[in-house]
Amino acid sequence: MNIIFINPRPAQCSIYQTGKNFFEMINCDDYTLHYAEISDLSREDFLAGKIVGENLLNYYDVYIFNYHPITLCILEGIGTDAIKNFGGIKINLSFEVGVNDPYPIDIYNRYAFFDTTVFDHHIIFDSGLYTSNQTFHPFWRPIKGFRYKDRYRSIPKIPIIGSHGLPNKEKNHDKLMQQASIEFERSIVRINMPHATHMGEEYTQMIVDECLQNKPDNVELILTHTYFQNREDLIDWCSQNDLNVFMYTRNQAGISSATDEAILSGSPISISNDIAFRNLHPYIRPFPEWNFTQSILNSQNGIAQFREQLNRNDYLNRFKKIINMV
Repeated sequence: MNIIFINPRPAQCSIYQTGKNFFEMINCDDYTLHYAEISDLSREDFLAGKIVGENLLNYYDVYIFNYHPITLCILEGIGTDAIKNFGGIKINLSFEVGVNDPYPIDIYNRYAFFDTTVFDHHIIFDSGLYTSNQTFHPFWRPIKGFRYKDRYRSIPKIPIIGSHGLPNKEKNHDKLMQQASIEFERSIVRINMPHATHMGEEYTQMIVDECLQNKPDNVELILTHTYFQNREDLIDWCSQNDLNVFMYTRNQAGISSATDEAILSGSPISISNDIAFRNLHPYIRPFPEWNFTQSILNSQNGIAQFREQLNRNDYLNRFKKIINMV
């Protein structure tokens, strides 16, 4: 069986990166899997239902599209009608998932003109999704390569608190620093905030300025803007923190992608009660039910339980079932 995965053009964005992570998760010897980015393909050929490129085939049994209304429809001008022109099994990935709603109509109206019926199947990155639609398949986010880190039995004298992700005001970095200031006599807060391709640098600078203006005196703030091309480097970064903190209050559709590497790192995690972390809420108590100290001492046990369900063979079998290989 020949399969191709089509990702958006390279960008510092979670949609593109999650697509690459999913490709790695399903890459195995049981079929031939090819990878292409929309920027490598002729627009004219794509609109005609053809994949033309070096080392690519003229026809595939399965086409997997990382189709998002921003990255392909708005930025590339490719509507879902173009998908009808492809043969074989057509699968789409859905990231910005509402609670039991794979394609929510949010305030941005992104999916208002999104025809889900052009795809034969949809892989929905929300393992807790409940749906009666047989074309919607709940999956957990594509994460593999867990690391073991010794359990924390005490709090470091100067704890290192980390948070990473693309800029967003509702990630509440100021509250993170305030909480660190309250709980610890001294602490180091590391915030890595890469510039986002689809956001202006002015927005990033506004958040940086707010962080600098709101830094407590007993907190050492380290601000960086590294976009980790190698996922292992970001996992390394998370593993160096005594606690990785995500204090979102945005309550928008989707499961957070930022926690992926924190989970893989083995370090303790603190999350808010935002719906972006609903996959983790059964395993660790959100802030403020657990403060930072309690999260350092207790969250590793819950994360270990969460990771037990993330079996890659099960992930592959779920995918193979969709393409009729099991």
